[in-house]
Amino acid sequence: MPCLPKAVSEYERTATFDATTTPAALRKGHTTKDGVWAEIVVLAGRVLYVIENEEDASFVLRPGLSGPIAPAVPHRVDPYDDARFFVRFLR
Repeated sequence: MPCLPKAVSEYERTATFDATTTPAALRKGHTTKDGVWAEIVVLAGRVLYVIENEEDASFVLRPGLSGPIAPAVPHRVDPYDDARFFVRFLR
């Protein structure tokens, strides 16, 4: 899993999502823009985070274990029924 650079700071965040309100665009492969990092922050439950590249890497995120997203790297999420999470954007 990537690590957030120390020099980035949050400039925006999404609403809080759950298994029924997660936008379809987040459930299929997508990327952030060049130079934009993101972080999936789980408030409750679990979220499957998949980094799609040469070898897909999957992580089950939970409170206390966030998912850093590197710029322009394809990824997707699949929240479990008990999930509540948001995504914050950093640069």
